[in-house]
Amino acid sequence: MTVKRKTRNDWTGKAIKIIFVILVLIPIIFLSSGIIQIQRAIGIFNKRYTDDCAITLDEFMDSDPERCKEYVEKYEQIHELYHIPFNLTGDGWDYYIPSDIVYYFNPANYPNVVNGSTYLEECDYRDTEHPLNTVGHYTNLEHAEVGGGYYGVGEALRYAIAQRERNQTAIDSATEMLLKIVKGYSILSEFTEDGSMVRYIAPNTTKGKQYISNHLFQESYSGPHNRFSITAEKFGKEYTFYAVTGTSVDCYHAVYGALGFIYLMCNNTEIRSIVRNTIDRMLTFHVNVGWRFQDHDGKSHSMGAEAIQGSPAVDSMYVLTFLRVGKTVHPEKWGALYDKYAYNRMFLNKCGKHMNLKIQMLFVWGPSYFNVNLPVSLAGMLTFLEDDPQLKRYYQIHFLEVCHDITKYHRNAWFDVLYYLGMSEVDYQNYNSIISIPDNENIDDYWESYVDKCVGDTLTRMTYTKFPYRCWYHAYSMESYDSNPNFSPVPGASYPEQEYWYWEEDPEVPAENWAVKLVTQAFSPIRLYPKAVPMDWRDTDGWVYAASPFLRYGGQGNGNRQPIAAVYTVPYWIARYLDLPCVSI
Repeated sequence: MTVKRKTRNDWTGKAIKIIFVILVLIPIIFLSSGIIQIQRAIGIFNKRYTDDCAITLDEFMDSDPERCKEYVEKYEQIHELYHIPFNLTGDGWDYYIPSDIVYYFNPANYPNVVNGSTYLEECDYRDTEHPLNTVGHYTNLEHAEVGGGYYGVGEALRYAIAQRERNQTAIDSATEMLLKIVKGYSILSEFTEDGSMVRYIAPNTTKGKQYISNHLFQESYSGPHNRFSITAEKFGKEYTFYAVTGTSVDCYHAVYGALGFIYLMCNNTEIRSIVRNTIDRMLTFHVNVGWRFQDHDGKSHSMGAEAIQGSPAVDSMYVLTFLRVGKTVHPEKWGALYDKYAYNRMFLNKCGKHMNLKIQMLFVWGPSYFNVNLPVSLAGMLTFLEDDPQLKRYYQIHFLEVCHDITKYHRNAWFDVLYYLGMSEVDYQNYNSIISIPDNENIDDYWESYVDKCVGDTLTRMTYTKFPYRCWYHAYSMESYDSNPNFSPVPGASYPEQEYWYWEEDPEVPAENWAVKLVTQAFSPIRLYPKAVPMDWRDTDGWVYAASPFLRYGGQGNGNRQPIAAVYTVPYWIARYLDLPCVSI
């Protein structure tokens, strides 16, 4: 009897174990199958917006180098005349970073001015006294650091080209603009006690209040961007400024990048001194606070956290890029620390990995596309500034080429010139070598041609449809040309026949899977075009390259708002520095 009872107990125990294993395995298998289907869907999304959205060379229009040169000079004139706030203290010493502007006019008084062409028929864009050109106020100041920073990169290359060509008139013009830019950035950090950079600083003067929105002069301590007054002495006189804090990491990265490029490309002693002092202040601040960065929503994250959900994600690439800029402008102070982070702390192995570009397609290809702009911008800047051949090659392979593989068909002139720039080899031994045309042996012949065609297409289209870069309603599809007589296509340009990609109707997408449904309901992927749209179908914006090229843009505005046209000048000057055929004269 004992043996039988033991046998029965053994079978009972085994049955319980089997049931337990089955009960555990079923949900595991169920969840695993769901995860597999989610990964499959993500892979399809990624493929649709990387390799499947290929743009062929015959889809680009031929560039017009002479026309592009004519218009870069016009854009530079507009920047110099309107976009650099100056002397807002009233004492003649202060400059501020390049800013978007709103003109002070009533569009109802000019009913026939409906686009760039009709505006130019009405007045000369250089006539600052004309009512259509009277600056009402500067706008978007709390984000001016970003567009202004990218603009500074272009101006640095403009200076280098002038030096290369020994054009003293051009050198003087570029020097004047660079001095204004670096003084504008310097003032954002020199009045803070810890050296941190404020988002903007507004002088509490009659002229300051005339050109800057009233809300910036009101103290506020609620929300991510606090505003408060600072009293400081300058040139023997006390001034009161209202500072806007909460400078986010995407603002800092544009500033660091601009100042690094300006220092490297511009051999002017005064400019380099201002840049070095500004970088020293900012880097001292970031080292002292342990590399804590703020995102655009005001949340603060430490660098290098393993599970980052911030937007933008915080990543080792910021630390390396900022320190690389420090090593460029002040190697005795920051060179050893950069090497320590890159090698001893192995930041080079982490660089760019936290961005998770290949699995964030549900988010980044839509409204959050600026999360793509950040790593691409940092990859290009970091790689180009690196003067150690082995480390430079590592960045090219493991960071820059990864970004390019994802964004190569996005019709993004900024991404294209950064890729070409970062892949080029530069001789850093002396200044004349730096400003010379760099070697491009690391770039495949096809992509060399592709970058040239894409950049030329973008710039040439802009000369026909975007000058003087005011915000007008514009064409956004082939049908829009028929519906609005103010819209006209660019002569000789090709346009895609676009229809939205309905992912849930794609037979390759497991849209009916419960896990895929759950994820897509939670994140609601929006409708996107299957191919990137050309530049003339995109909105006029401060930095259009940070906006998705797969969205349908309907245009905006009646022409009274004008962002800085860095979206034209930056890729143009980089392309000239690289001697791309699309802009070669």
